[in-house]
Amino acid sequence: MERGRKAVKTVEKESVDTAMEGKREGMQEVLMDVDSLGLEQAYYSSMASLKEGNIIKGKVVKIKSDEVIIDISYKSEGVVPKTEFLDREGKLTIKEGDEVNVFLEKIENKNGLVVLSREKAAYMVTWDKIVDSYDNQKMVDGKIIKQIKGGFEVDIGVKAFLPASQLDVRPISRIEDVVGKVFPMRIIKVNRVLNNIVLSRRIVLEEDRESKRGEIISTLQEGQIKEGIVKNITAFGAFVDLGGMDGLLHITDMSWGKIKHPSDKVSLGQKIEVKIISFDREKNKISLGLKQKTSDPWEIIGQKYQVGQIVNGKVTNLMDYGAFVEIEEGIEGLIHNSDMSWVKRITNPSQVLKVLQITPVAILSIDKDNRRLSLGLKQTQPNPWETIDRKYPIGSRVNCKVSNITDFGVFVELEEGLEGLIYITDISWTKKINHPNEVYKVGQQIEALILNVDKAKEKISLGVKQLTEDPLAEFEKTYKDKQIFNAKVNEITSNGYVVELENEFSGFLSFSEVLDGLIKKDKSELLGKTLETKVVKVDLIARQIILSQKAFAKEEEARIVEEYNKTHGSTEITLADAVKKSLKKKRTKKVGEHSEEEEKKGKKSKKDNIEELEEASDVSDN
Repeated sequence: MERGRKAVKTVEKESVDTAMEGKREGMQEVLMDVDSLGLEQAYYSSMASLKEGNIIKGKVVKIKSDEVIIDISYKSEGVVPKTEFLDREGKLTIKEGDEVNVFLEKIENKNGLVVLSREKAAYMVTWDKIVDSYDNQKMVDGKIIKQIKGGFEVDIGVKAFLPASQLDVRPISRIEDVVGKVFPMRIIKVNRVLNNIVLSRRIVLEEDRESKRGEIISTLQEGQIKEGIVKNITAFGAFVDLGGMDGLLHITDMSWGKIKHPSDKVSLGQKIEVKIISFDREKNKISLGLKQKTSDPWEIIGQKYQVGQIVNGKVTNLMDYGAFVEIEEGIEGLIHNSDMSWVKRITNPSQVLKVLQITPVAILSIDKDNRRLSLGLKQTQPNPWETIDRKYPIGSRVNCKVSNITDFGVFVELEEGLEGLIYITDISWTKKINHPNEVYKVGQQIEALILNVDKAKEKISLGVKQLTEDPLAEFEKTYKDKQIFNAKVNEITSNGYVVELENEFSGFLSFSEVLDGLIKKDKSELLGKTLETKVVKVDLIARQIILSQKAFAKEEEARIVEEYNKTHGSTEITLADAVKKSLKKKRTKKVGEHSEEEEKKGKKSKKDNIEELEEASDVSDN
């Protein structure tokens, strides 16, 4: 202290000497003693008011590149880092000559400088305000910085904690809608030692709502139009603050049309006008409506739209069976897949349309009572089926490409978007086809004949077998009445055998037309065997050749008798007499049955047939 006083005296003495040049030496000493005494007293007076840990006022005397010089009326000036005077955007908040509050950390450090802090001063001032707000139940503005475990970090000048349960009077579905925003809050807990501050926004909201509730209730009436703010959005609707009391705007009351989620119609914090649909004063429940502000568009649909009218609509949804199109808010219709294209076979509407696409549609029917609207896309274009028969006349040959294969037939593309069908029965005259993929592949180019064009049903039928003459019809014309056919038994049905003839035709031999005695025990005995048969009928409709062994045997008997008479010179002999004269001749083979070895040798002679008949009669007599 003594050293300090001497230093002050020396400084003051030098100042006085400079100011009093040319004066007497004695006068100088007196002035110097007086001035020194005043300065010394001022110095000790300022020292008494400066206490470490206090906030003091200072004056900005100089701003340097990285520090600010502060005069605090002390022998030495204080230095504060320049960064402590920058705002969040990095802009300087002071200028030379400004008075500022600073925190005195140390009166003199080892370098003889006063240690000051602007940040600590601001922190202490903020804490003083926080404590005052807590003690006096004052509100503070808090900015929600981010979500943390159990709640949110909030900036009120210092970091504070807002529990999730204290954010609102009801759960918030979209946290991102509150982060970064400033809300009035109440301090509900303070611990300065632990730097712990707990906030509540819910208390503020409840107090505000309670203060306005009575006024709102007294003025509310059903049918009123009120302005409110969307406070919360859920899957089933939105809660709207009417200024102290919340009402529910259900999703079904938001629009006359269909919406997937309430957020498609309203957003959090949005100001909207709603209509009071109902108000339960006992339960304090309010039901609100948005669509009720306008009339139901279905009530006047007949005044605006007529069947056949073409309008623009927006595709709202795609289903497997068609597309839903909105022609105005609240009026939505269906375009069925069958009404998408005149020529293309549409299996899914995504082949033609996309959601949100704007497209012209034709109104096909209006059902006001059931609120249903049928729309068409193809009806906005000319119908090519009206002239299709001129382009593809029946009987004309066409080249086409296989586009799809099903169990019942083959779809072929005649031109882009235009398809026809070849039924499985129109592929081959003679070959039995179990599935069309045995013959064709998708993408294969084939030739076909136009069989039928049905403009009403928009169908074209084609055939491949019709490119050639029907071999069965040709067979019917050419086979001889007494012609014998070798038939190989391939299959047994419930009433006969399916056989294959030498010309690759299939025939049918009924059990009743098989020679008596040929089937011993089981009908399957004849599978794989070849029988001599006669054609009795060709059924072109059923595509069958009807065969008979008995008819063949009857004709053969007559032929044998005739042959026997010629051989023995008799004209009156009967079949029985011819048989009796041949009793001594015995053979082991039966009429109408041959081994494969005999078939290779060719047809039997007439004599062999007579001997077979004799043998059969011999067996019968025994």
